[in-house]
Amino acid sequence: MLVVQHEARCPPGLVGEWLTDQGVVLDVRHPYAGQRLPEDLADHAGLLVLGGHMGANDDDAYPWLSATKELIRLGAGSGVPTLGICLGHQLLGQALGLDTIAEGVETGEQYERLKVLNCDHIQGHYVAHPAPAKAIAELLATPVPDGTSSYGPTRTGSSAWSSPAASPATA
Repeated sequence: MLVVQHEARCPPGLVGEWLTDQGVVLDVRHPYAGQRLPEDLADHAGLLVLGGHMGANDDDAYPWLSATKELIRLGAGSGVPTLGICLGHQLLGQALGLDTIAEGVETGEQYERLKVLNCDHIQGHYVAHPAPAKAIAELLATPVPDGTSSYGPTRTGSSAWSSPAASPATA
């Protein structure tokens, strides 16, 4: 299994121990120290992308991130099992064109850091407080413009709070 380690202080750790206990041979690469990543995954039965302090969009400062994302795309296209941990998960999402959602954002500092990291969506008390049950009941009872039920995909995301009466800010 190819393991991409982004910095010395983020080794495979317990996941690496568990994999080696299962008989998996780890090929740990250290691109931050100048070690090259392979061009493909032909010699690897899996891909593990570890964490690091950098952001998933920091390709200019950490050039191996582009190569890592390409390996993720190659793995996804050929069915190679892939696991991303922390930064590795963010790289996986970005490489595959997925949105990143941060949950539990509680402070302005967290919010600002996520903005810098280009997080697509955030959830948590910093951006919205939980709505009271009565407001949720009113929201679910409100018909949507096309006449369908208000429960379901038409009432998710930011559109879920389209009714001022149901908004946590006014509840």
